[in-house]
Amino acid sequence: MKRMQILGLTLMISVSTLARTIDWSGGLTLIQQNNPEWTAANQTFESIRALEGSARAGFLPEVSVSVGTNQSYSQNYNESSSATQRSDSANLNLSQNLFAGFADMARYNEAKQNTQIAHITWQQTKAKIGYDYKSAYAGLIYAQEYVALTKKIVDRRKENLNIVELRFNTQIRG
Repeated sequence: MKRMQILGLTLMISVSTLARTIDWSGGLTLIQQNNPEWTAANQTFESIRALEGSARAGFLPEVSVSVGTNQSYSQNYNESSSATQRSDSANLNLSQNLFAGFADMARYNEAKQNTQIAHITWQQTKAKIGYDYKSAYAGLIYAQEYVALTKKIVDRRKENLNIVELRFNTQIRG
């Protein structure tokens, strides 16, 4: 039984020494890069913030420009003459919404509220992930300290076993 415990402990120690070391800030960086919840929360917040920017469009003037050219070629077979006709056109339209029954303001306020909700949701997700990370990190520190303590206990028991064997052997010979 003790041999199995020692074998398990040795295996656990050898596996833990093969793993790469990650400190607190390195772990945070890995979470920000690889956690799907974190990525989804960031992308959702950014997209809703962009929608808030597009909701401001009702307050801005609209400008549209169009440019065109037309070229025609005609040939008269009776007179052996040809003519090329070219026409160019350009249009510039500018329009401004003066009053749309507060619809623009309502759209903008709704987008602003959606952005605030998305920000709060992002903060909640960030807090949840942070809590999970802190708990996991604390568990890791506990496990590392437990392994070190178990190693000390195994070493101490080996010493005790050697002392008992030595006393037993001296009593048998003596």
